[in-house]
Amino acid sequence: MESAPRVPLESAIDAITLAAKEIPAEDFITYSTILDVHLASALLHYKPPDQAALLRSLATILSTHTDLTANISWDLVAVILPFFEQLDVEVDKAAQACLYEVAEHGNPREVILKITESLRQIPFVRDDDGLEPQEESDNDQESRDKQPPDAPKPLGNRSASDIARVAELKFSTLLNVLDRLHARIKTKFPSRFLSTSLTAVLNTYGEAVKAFSAEQKERITVEIIRLTKSVSPSKDNTRPVLPPRLSHTEISRTPAVSQNEGDPEAEVHSPQSEESRIQARLLQSFVTHILEDYMVSLSDGEVGDTPGLAWASRIEEKWNPGKIVPGRATFSQRFIDNPLLQSRESIVGQVVALSNDLRIQDDELLRVAQQQNLSSEDEPTGYEVEPPLAPSDIPLSQPGALFLLGARILSTVLYSRDSAPLPEIPLFPTHAAITKAFIGCDDQGGISSIGTESEVIVDTAVGLGLWALRDSTRGAQNSRTKPHIGDADDGDGQFTQYLQTLSLLSAHTQSPTLRYHAHILTSSVLHAHPSDMVRLAFIRDTLEHCPFENLKASAVGWFKDETIAASSTPPPASDGKDPGTDETKKEASVFSIPVALDTLTPFLFPDLQPTLATPPLLDAWNAFKTGFSFYLASLNLYYFLLAATYLPESLDFSTVRAKHDTDRVYLGSLKHALKRFSDGLEELKAAEGGEGGAVEADLRILGDALERVAGELGKRG
Repeated sequence: MESAPRVPLESAIDAITLAAKEIPAEDFITYSTILDVHLASALLHYKPPDQAALLRSLATILSTHTDLTANISWDLVAVILPFFEQLDVEVDKAAQACLYEVAEHGNPREVILKITESLRQIPFVRDDDGLEPQEESDNDQESRDKQPPDAPKPLGNRSASDIARVAELKFSTLLNVLDRLHARIKTKFPSRFLSTSLTAVLNTYGEAVKAFSAEQKERITVEIIRLTKSVSPSKDNTRPVLPPRLSHTEISRTPAVSQNEGDPEAEVHSPQSEESRIQARLLQSFVTHILEDYMVSLSDGEVGDTPGLAWASRIEEKWNPGKIVPGRATFSQRFIDNPLLQSRESIVGQVVALSNDLRIQDDELLRVAQQQNLSSEDEPTGYEVEPPLAPSDIPLSQPGALFLLGARILSTVLYSRDSAPLPEIPLFPTHAAITKAFIGCDDQGGISSIGTESEVIVDTAVGLGLWALRDSTRGAQNSRTKPHIGDADDGDGQFTQYLQTLSLLSAHTQSPTLRYHAHILTSSVLHAHPSDMVRLAFIRDTLEHCPFENLKASAVGWFKDETIAASSTPPPASDGKDPGTDETKKEASVFSIPVALDTLTPFLFPDLQPTLATPPLLDAWNAFKTGFSFYLASLNLYYFLLAATYLPESLDFSTVRAKHDTDRVYLGSLKHALKRFSDGLEELKAAEGGEGGAVEADLRILGDALERVAGELGKRG
């Protein structure tokens, strides 16, 4: 196909103006043909100032010849959109003016379909990404030679930032056009058009957040919030949308308010309650899906170790200010100082406010967040293929429900303000079900995938767990009251599975901050279980079967905490009984008598001869490095059991040591390993690639720990 010939600007303006006056509105095909020729010529041959001038003239024609505009608007959208690729502010404004006239005077039903089609076609990356370069054809060369010297490069040859900028301009403009069109639709079933529009917007937004910068993502999300409020059938929400921060290239995004044309095919009907409910439900679902895409797109690397909104870290800082390290910036301060984090919080706050206007209920969010075996690939959108026939056909996004619920609840911790009553979230079965739905779920690889989940999901789930744990002690008489964790009967294995999931999360998730909070939650829930036998069984299972040494080190800490708690707390007394009577002493915790220590000793202080003495030196050293955190934790526990004078004699550690011969099989093996590694230090340094300092440091730490234990043993003779 031959390229459009070059026509002087004045001639082109005269041609389209005269044709609009002389050609009857019903002969719109002729006028469309004339217009296509001149716009194609302008796009190929004109410099940006001339392109802007032609488009401004066209906008005037569209506003004055409204009958013609109504007939040709469906075709104009695709013709005008390429002008945004010129990356010229004046051209952008003129192209927007044309599209806003299309929105005012075009047939809304036809134009909506064209807009949704155009939304899906917005490119966010280069078409040739990952493809081999192709040779330029003779026609391509001829067309390029006819362009002015300063003509912009084709979009496919632009940088990623230029492509993203063009995509943002197109996306934002089309959102505003949709806004005006939906205000004009008068039909018995407006939900059919609404579902089509929301689907297109959602699909485009999902691609946009992957390609856009943080600032672009903020601006386009604000535009979508504005659109959602505008098309809502309920106009009782008057909360304004906060403006995004403007860039230096910002152009007009919202058309001036004018008296637009009605729907030429309008069907006048009284509002139907079922239809209104479908529209409301579409918007509720849409908002949760938008929030899902926004939250999952947040890059942790943008602001260091700050996953999403850092709910878990910020509520812990609020509750436990004494644990804040002096001189280190808190997460709360980061959200005050960093504009990018301020933007995250502002966007989520606006979505929460919008969800309240749309009457999304906490109870439903909680129910959706607990749904099991709902694959992200299989999850229905409710309006993806055909418009829904009933509100029940339109589910909420499950991750979106989690994010929205988390934001509503956890924000009340950070900002003291009156709010509606919050939902009850007992750890069992409610938070356990939420955790099972999002962490280590089957469609992501099951238990082996724990720790690979999106960090914003982990942060929200753990944050809700910490809140549920604290909420369970609300109204307690003293700080030593154990949290009421709900129905934690482990007959079905729910308690064990929940703790295994959290503990694996504490070992494997990439964020050090989230690992710490997952560990805190795991430890707190374990210690809160009312049965000491259940707690003992979990600690033993971890020590005996867990393949991860850092988790075994955590289990050593759990046992130590249980021992301290049992030793400092009097046994529970029956009604009318003296806590010191023999009958009451029978109820003492297994952690205050030798039962737990005797049961766990083979796993706390194992025979390390086969691991550290028998294998070749380098194999033994690699095994030592892998288990170093566990060995050190166990040695420190050994010292604690020997040195803590407040521990009851009933623990009888000396008898347990003698029974299991731990001084020889455990301490002796470590002493032998220390000597063996010290003697082979040069070989180990060479194997470590010259990192001799790290080898020496580990051996020095081991030697110091063994010396402390030996000193206490010496005191005992």
